[in-house]
Amino acid sequence: RLLLEHDKAGAMFNRPSWTPDGAALVYGYSARVTDNGGKFTATIVQVERFDLASGRRAALVADAEEPALAPGALAYVLSPTKSSIPELRIADPDGQGARKLVGGEQGFTVINAPRFSPDGTTLVFTAAGEGPRA
Repeated sequence: RLLLEHDKAGAMFNRPSWTPDGAALVYGYSARVTDNGGKFTATIVQVERFDLASGRRAALVADAEEPALAPGALAYVLSPTKSSIPELRIADPDGQGARKLVGGEQGFTVINAPRFSPDGTTLVFTAAGEGPRA
């Protein structure tokens, strides 16, 4: 069954995760923005939540992608299309109270795919670059 339809041509949903209670999905959303003449003007990149009961979509974090959920926590990557310095952040499940875990100062030029362990106590991710500097 179709849960969520695209709202714009070319819009993409990625990395969907169920909330721990199974009542909603959290996912990355991206879409091109064009002017009235069809000329590209910007890209929307954000983490959203879709409530299954109401069908309501809500933006949780702007300029973010690669969401991962655990009970009591949301991890995400600040979008490299919006920021030249990658950051892995962790926040409350509603996107509030964010704090940076790692970023460019650790020598990472790319950060992707954060995922919580099954018990939610450990967060793993992939990264590229020089890595942590001594």
